[in-house]
Amino acid sequence: MKKIVICSTLTNECIHVLKKVSKEINLSNSEVHIINIIKLQAVVIDLSPYIYPETIHFEMLKNGALTLLKEIGNSLNLQPDQIIYKSAFEYDVKESIKLYLEEVKASLVVVATREKHGIKGLFTSSTAEFLIRHSPCDVLVMKDTTQYKKPNEQ
Repeated sequence: MKKIVICSTLTNECIHVLKKVSKEINLSNSEVHIINIIKLQAVVIDLSPYIYPETIHFEMLKNGALTLLKEIGNSLNLQPDQIIYKSAFEYDVKESIKLYLEEVKASLVVVATREKHGIKGLFTSSTAEFLIRHSPCDVLVMKDTTQYKKPNEQ
């Protein structure tokens, strides 16, 4: 059985793109993991360390994330026992995804990306770029092309 990991941010754009995964690849005989890693940030304010988001909000954020991830899962036309959902909090999102891929012995990771414009387009710090370089398995990068016109369309 193939293990496919779908990494999602919680943006509408990303969820919209990843709902189309089953049109791009055959998911039959697969165990699909749909994950979201929420970045923890440590800051110092008035010489006191703080972690954001605060731990009191973890449960609420995790439940909200799982609700959004289930939107993707519902679009895959799979049996509920074929899908595993995971939302976690980590300081290093990219490395956490890589370790998760190794842990579950994934054969494919799917990630959505969006086109960057201006100065942001010069930097390659996206999760998709990281996974292309460091993933222990194959990587499928999906991009929303519905908002872009084809060259011959006006």
